[in-house]
Amino acid sequence: MTKSQRNIYINIRAEQIKEFQDKTNGHLFTKPYSIDMAKEIAERQLNYDLSKGLLRITLDELLLNDNDTCIAIHHSKTLQLAKTLK
Repeated sequence: MTKSQRNIYINIRAEQIKEFQDKTNGHLFTKPYSIDMAKEIAERQLNYDLSKGLLRITLDELLLNDNDTCIAIHHSKTLQLAKTLK
């Protein structure tokens, strides 16, 4: 993954994380979820996935699918990843 692809990936994932947190847990926060926190999470997930050789969601999937589809793909692959780590 090139540096520019990595930046695009992290930014898109961060937006998804932020939107998910705002929509799902927004009632628990006093202000909207931090985009900086979401970027940190996205980068940690990407680094972990790359170290394991399996992305939970590809850059193509992020670019070609709507947000809800991407979140569903991510959750599904996260469960698959957890099963392989048992």
